[in-house]
Amino acid sequence: MQGNSAQIKQFVKDKKKQVDEDLTAIQQVAKNTSNRIDAFVKEYNDQIEPTIRKEVANAKNTLASARKMLVEMQDTIPEIERILSNTKKILVKAKKCLPIR
Repeated sequence: MQGNSAQIKQFVKDKKKQVDEDLTAIQQVAKNTSNRIDAFVKEYNDQIEPTIRKEVANAKNTLASARKMLVEMQDTIPEIERILSNTKKILVKAKKCLPIR
């Protein structure tokens, strides 16, 4: 019994040492993970998110400019049609004035 007791104590002592080592390793991994997450969050907040917001704002501005340009073009279409119609009338009159070949 006493022999077994000494073996059991040694086994428990060895396992405790192993558990302590594993626990220390897990704590280090948790600390490293926490540090990496903190670094990512800082980079995201300081660099990534502002860049995304800036690019989205640029895209909105570009789309607004394109929309404005399309509206302006749409507004000029009736004027262009009027000019082309007048040009056609002028060409018809000019053709009548030219001597026939």
